[in-house]
Amino acid sequence: MWMARSTLPQSYKLSDGILTPDLTTKVGWTGSGNVALTNDTENFKTGAASVKLAITSAGGNGQILKDPFGVPPLHFGDVSFWYYVYGDPATTVASVSLSLFSTYATAYVYISIAGSAMVSGWNYYSGKVQTWGTVGGATWTNTFTAIRFKVTAAAGQTCAVSFSQCYFEAEYIPLVMWTFDDTYDAPHDAGFFQYLADKNQYATLYVSKNRIGANDAIYLTHDELDEIYAMGHGIGSHGTDHHDLTTMTRAAVAAELTENSEYLVSQGWPRCAYHVGYPYGSRNATVDLAMADAGQLTGRGVTTGSIRSGVFGGVVGDYTLPCVFGLGPDLTLEVAKAAIWTAKLAREHVIIMAHQILAEPDLEEGNDWSTSDAQALADFIQSIQLHSVSMDAYFIGRTNPRYQSLPVGRSPL
Repeated sequence: MWMARSTLPQSYKLSDGILTPDLTTKVGWTGSGNVALTNDTENFKTGAASVKLAITSAGGNGQILKDPFGVPPLHFGDVSFWYYVYGDPATTVASVSLSLFSTYATAYVYISIAGSAMVSGWNYYSGKVQTWGTVGGATWTNTFTAIRFKVTAAAGQTCAVSFSQCYFEAEYIPLVMWTFDDTYDAPHDAGFFQYLADKNQYATLYVSKNRIGANDAIYLTHDELDEIYAMGHGIGSHGTDHHDLTTMTRAAVAAELTENSEYLVSQGWPRCAYHVGYPYGSRNATVDLAMADAGQLTGRGVTTGSIRSGVFGGVVGDYTLPCVFGLGPDLTLEVAKAAIWTAKLAREHVIIMAHQILAEPDLEEGNDWSTSDAQALADFIQSIQLHSVSMDAYFIGRTNPRYQSLPVGRSPL
C-alpha cells in the first residue's frame, strides 16, 4: 500500500536485536541464594510470564543462572532488559545486576543498578557492555557462555523483582543535535540557520524571552525567530532572563521556566518550547524537581559526553543531557569531526553547543567559532549520513522508538 512520505512511520531504531535468553519461564534457569523462583504471570513483556526472584531473607541476595548460554561476540555491545520491582525499591532493593561470563565465576563483565535509581513497577535498562565493569580479564568482545541476573535486598528488607525481554545487539540511528544558547543573532546574521535548513539539518535555539529584541545588534528579534522557526528549527527555553537557576528556589525556577515556555507557545513557537538549555550550564537536584514541576521534557547542560542511543533513562536522565563539545576558538574543525565520527561508530547521539557563529570570530572570546568551520562541520555531518534533528524530534524518538519523526508542523510536546 502506498503512503505519503510524511505519514510513513519512521524509527531511529533499526533493529531490536537478538531476543535471548528466554525469560518467559523459570525452566532452564538455576536459582541459588536466598531466593524463591516463580513464573510471574501478571507482569511480563514477552510471552505469558516473566521470571520472578523473591528474596526471602532480610538483607539477602539471590540469583538466576543460565549455563550454558551463548551469544556470538558482540559487534555493537548493546544490551537491554526490562525488570519489574515490587514495592519501593529505594527502601527495599540494594541492587540489581546482570553478568555475562566468558568463564563462569572467574571471568565476566557486569552492570549493577542501585535501588535508588529504580522506580516501583517497570524499569528499563539499555547500555553498552563496553562501559560495564570487568572481572578476571573478560572483555566485551569475548564469547559469553553463561548469564546471571542477581537481586540484593536492602539491609533488613526483603524484595521481589521480575525479569523480562532481554535483547542483545539492538541497532540505532545516531543523531546530531545542533543547539544555540543565549538568544544571539550572530548565527542568523551569518546565514547559518538557513545553511543548516538547506541541508535538512535542524537546530534548537535556547532563548530567553526578555532578551528577544532587547538589543538588535546582539540578540535575535521576534521577526528573526519567526523566520528561523519557519525554516524548521526549534525554539527552546533558556529561562526568562538567563538567571543561574541553581541560585533560586524550586518554586521560583518552576515559575520562570513555565513563564518562558508558555511565552514561546503563545508566540507561535511550540516546537521545543519545553526543552531547556540551562543558563551557564547550571543545574542541581532542586532544578531537576522544578523542571518536573514546570513540565519540562529535557535539560541540556555543558557536561562533556555523548548520549547512549536507545537509553530510556527516566526523568533525571532527560534533565542531564551532555554536549559532545562546545564550539569555540580552542576547538579545531578536525577535532570536532573526529568526535562526531567516533560517536557515529559507537551509535551514540551527540549534542553540539554553539553561541556565536561569525565570519571573523574573536579568538579571545571563548564562545566564537568561524562561519566557514561551522559550514564545513555541517557538510561533514551530511557526508557521513547523520541526521541532525531538533530536541523535540530527538525526544519523540527517545521515548517512542516505534513512531518518531513527524513533519515539521507537528504538534508541540
